[in-house]
Amino acid sequence: MSLSVVSLGMLTIDEIVFSDKVDNPKGKDDRFGILGGAGTYAIVGARLLLPQAKARQVGWVIHLGHDFPRDLLIEVCSWGTYAKVIDTPERPTTRARNIYFGELRHFEFLTPKLQIDHDMLDDKLLQSQTFHIIGTPKRCIDVVKGILAKRQEVTEAREDPYFIWEPMEHSCSPQNLPIFMEAMRLVNVFSPNEDEFAKLLGHTLEYGQEIPIEVLSVRSDMLRLDGSLDAIVVRLGPRGAYVAESTRHRHLAAYHTPARIGNRVVDVTGGGNAFLGGYCLGMVKETLSPELTQHESAAVFGTIAASFAIEQVGMPSLTFGLDGTELWNGERVTDRMSDYLADIVSQLA
Repeated sequence: MSLSVVSLGMLTIDEIVFSDKVDNPKGKDDRFGILGGAGTYAIVGARLLLPQAKARQVGWVIHLGHDFPRDLLIEVCSWGTYAKVIDTPERPTTRARNIYFGELRHFEFLTPKLQIDHDMLDDKLLQSQTFHIIGTPKRCIDVVKGILAKRQEVTEAREDPYFIWEPMEHSCSPQNLPIFMEAMRLVNVFSPNEDEFAKLLGHTLEYGQEIPIEVLSVRSDMLRLDGSLDAIVVRLGPRGAYVAESTRHRHLAAYHTPARIGNRVVDVTGGGNAFLGGYCLGMVKETLSPELTQHESAAVFGTIAASFAIEQVGMPSLTFGLDGTELWNGERVTDRMSDYLADIVSQLA
């Protein structure tokens, strides 16, 4: 079975700290020693959209340090994904801390990180249909060129894959636009979040400030002037996602909104990564509706993936119904997808 999605993001062991206890109406408690990392969230985002029998269509690389907890390993194994596990007994597992001040987030590594690069991919991973890349533009360029070069040595990999690039916020600045444009020419989808998009264009959003949709439209077209990108997808958190293609632009709402009954947002850590894991999978699936383009359909996959990722601190929970059906956070993913898709299609009608 060929792979549909590979993420080059990392698995980390995380701390989630809610520093602003005054602006913490849900009374969330700090958590330590939980699964995290952009790669982990992207992988679980893609995985939960697949039935158990197709779990190994999702692949990644995991570095296990000498301190990797057994309970977390059991949790990862329960997903049934394809994983190249690299034991690194000489070092601790990469650990990180997310600190929330109200809605503002600060991120820091607690141990030296060990990034995933193209040289760590085995032949099966190299043959994936899509790749999720997170990093600076230089890292993106190096990884894409490396994957394409190594795929030439794998006879079964005949067509170029889709590359979906998620930038690092610290690299987003107008001074870096030339190398950003160079990287964008190598990928199919560029997906910053709202803050990263603003900073790339020389603006810093104040607390609670949003980019107007009209501005997103104009600025997205500016970044796509040479036509090399298939789409720019700006992740807008609680406002959903903005999909800018050459043929049209579309703003898709988030699944969890104040108007939706049962809004269960607990911790938004990893929501954007899960969105892109789901998006990758959506790019190799049939479009969900004739009213949607391939990229809009992929964004629906991403939206559903993100909705499960943010309903708890840490990873969504996988259990099984009496009939053996997979349940994520106690719910069938197909039911949530159907409800959301009906809402989106009715808005497009």
